[in-house]
Amino acid sequence: WMLYGALQGVLIFFVVLYSLRNTATSTEGIIEGFYFVGNMIFTLVVLVVNLKLLTSYNTHTLGSIIVIAATLLVYYLCFLIISFFPTQNIYGTFSRTFFSISHMLIQFVIVATVLFMDVVMYRVRIIIYDYIHPLKAEIVPHFQQSIDKAGPIKNTGFAFSQEPGHTPQITSPEFQ
Repeated sequence: WMLYGALQGVLIFFVVLYSLRNTATSTEGIIEGFYFVGNMIFTLVVLVVNLKLLTSYNTHTLGSIIVIAATLLVYYLCFLIISFFPTQNIYGTFSRTFFSISHMLIQFVIVATVLFMDVVMYRVRIIIYDYIHPLKAEIVPHFQQSIDKAGPIKNTGFAFSQEPGHTPQITSPEFQ
């Protein structure tokens, strides 16, 4: 799962970085910097994670839906409020992020791609499980027979040296 999450994070990072590099301009015609690109990446990460929570589980309670909706609402409200402070480096990025057709298209494509990857991975897991499950039914009894032939496991080593029936490995009188 960690590798899969890292792959999706890299996908989001590079698609946003290379699609907005030298093409995203502000209303003044200035090319956007890393604050805008980084903010777009973080916004997509928040959106993708919450949508994955909604699509990954079969059952939801009212509480889980409220928490996911509240998470998105709080993030977008904080983003909106911060983008109105003229002293911040992300001044005005909320409107450029959500009211530009090209930026909305980038967000839609990334979210659709990541969620499509989830559907594909789910199908791949089913195929792998259907392939491995019959093999496991054949292999596990063989290993169980090998374990039964080996006999009981004797606990040895330093961790068991102070238990009754074992020879202590620390023989210094100050530790006795």
